[in-house]
Amino acid sequence: MQREQSSVFNAHANPTVLTGKTECRSIPGRAAADGNGSANDVSLHPMCRTVLVQFCEQLSGEIAGIVVPNPKCSNLKKGEMPMVAGRLQEKNGFYYIVLSYTDSAGKRRQPWIGTGLPVKGNKKRAEKMLAETRKSFTIPKGQVSELSPDMAFSDYMRYWLKMMRTAVTETTYSSYCFNVEKHIISYFEPLGITLAGLQPRQIQSFYLHEAETLKNTSILRFHANLHKALKYAVRIDLIASNPVDKVDRPKPQAFMASYYSAEEMEKLFEAAQGHKLELIIQLAAFYGLRRAEVMGLRWEAIDFEAKTLTIRHIVTSTRIDGKNNFGRS
Repeated sequence: MQREQSSVFNAHANPTVLTGKTECRSIPGRAAADGNGSANDVSLHPMCRTVLVQFCEQLSGEIAGIVVPNPKCSNLKKGEMPMVAGRLQEKNGFYYIVLSYTDSAGKRRQPWIGTGLPVKGNKKRAEKMLAETRKSFTIPKGQVSELSPDMAFSDYMRYWLKMMRTAVTETTYSSYCFNVEKHIISYFEPLGITLAGLQPRQIQSFYLHEAETLKNTSILRFHANLHKALKYAVRIDLIASNPVDKVDRPKPQAFMASYYSAEEMEKLFEAAQGHKLELIIQLAAFYGLRRAEVMGLRWEAIDFEAKTLTIRHIVTSTRIDGKNNFGRS
């Protein structure tokens, strides 16, 4: 079968489809007036269309580029997505389900799913599993292979996050992950907004939504992440301008530090006596050290002759890919 770059089935290039004993000829509709005989629109007889759909599903891994109108789509309810294509494949004496779909970046994917059913005597059970799997399968989010203005904005943020992994420190990347995955993506993904379709008013609404539960300091971090990510999209010509530039960011709130009084410190020292954290508490209290600085202390940091303490290392904790990590720097 000839591969066509067009997304419409070319009836003139391959007018006959044979499957078993059934011969089915397509009925050409409006053809392009370019003299080459290529079809811009093709009308298919219902019987021919049904056979052609089945044929395409069986050979979906070999005839990429052909898109056939699916008669089942006309019966879909509002908001319901059509089932992904799928077929049964025999391998090593067992049935496997092979699905076929196109991800958000336009790349064809064909995952294999084991049924655990031997080929002998289990064809009907395998066909039932195939139907159930096709019906329940949801195309995974974030499978982006190519950047495009029409890609989901949430997928673009995932791409940018992966790019940042080697561009910033581990602690900075950990904070990016938290901001982008837990807040930005979780808000924008259900809206189905594309990268090119993102509007300043939608970003402003996001800030207002987050302001209901978070302080301005947190929203300013989201603002910085969005601005940096979309600035890169402008630089590589995915979008013409940065919509974050047209959004009013919240004003930073004045930091009001709280601290222990001398009396409270005495009570803390008394409570910590004999505890394994007593020395850590004393170092933090007397020298104003941060937790990471206390944890990073080594013997070499102490000069007993000069009676000085030098902070050269810190120990930080990060959470990346769902795992807690500790590092010394």
